[in-house]
Order: sequence, then structure tokens, then C-alpha cells
Amino acid sequence: MKSSITQTNKFGRTVYQGRWGFHAVDYTTYIKLKALYKIYWKCIRLRAAHRRWERKLEKNRKGTEPRYGTVHEMIIESNIFQEFQNARTPVADPDLVIPRKMSDTEINNLLMRWAVFQEKRSDLAA
Repeated sequence: MKSSITQTNKFGRTVYQGRWGFHAVDYTTYIKLKALYKIYWKCIRLRAAHRRWERKLEKNRKGTEPRYGTVHEMIIESNIFQEFQNARTPVADPDLVIPRKMSDTEINNLLMRWAVFQEKRSDLAA
């Protein structure tokens, strides 16, 4: 995936050539998507834990409520799952590369919101 060779396909999109084929994203964007993909699955698990906690009667709830909020929903509703799958799968022909649906700004924005959420969470715990 580490590649610096770029080409433009017949649709005018920039594609990156890796060892095994062509990709829609460069390596740094791939690493960001990989981190968001991991966060995506954390959010899925947290949403499930929150739903399980909510279903119980108050007298049967043990522990504190799982912290689930708008940041988690934003990450789940974003296109991270498909974006990461497309980014990590090489294709043989540069014209077959699936175009990205998320911009670098959207990716960076989600990562920043997650970092702020984590920072607030650590401040509350301290």
C-alpha cells in the first residue's frame, strides 16, 4: 500500500499504484481510514452495549450508562466501512478504481471529533 507512484485514469481521477495494484487513496489517507475503521467497530459495539443497557429496567441496571452520543452516530452513519474496504482492495487496472465518497476534510473532521470526544472522556474520568 505504501506507494508514491500516481497516475490519472481515463475518468480524470488520481490513483495510486501499489505493489499489488491500484488504489484510490495514498498511504497516509489509508492509515487514517484504518484508524477510523477501528473506531467504527468500537462505536458499533458501544451502541449495542447502550441498547442492551437501555432495555433493562432501572432496578436491573448495573454499573454506569455506556457513553454513547452524537460522535458515535456520526462515525457509524459515515461511509467508513465501505471507504476502508475500497481503499484496501487493489485493482489491476487504474480505470477500475472505485472513486472515493469521502473527502480528506471529512476524514480529518471525523478523526478530530473523535479525539475531542476522547479528551473530554479522559477529563471526566480524572
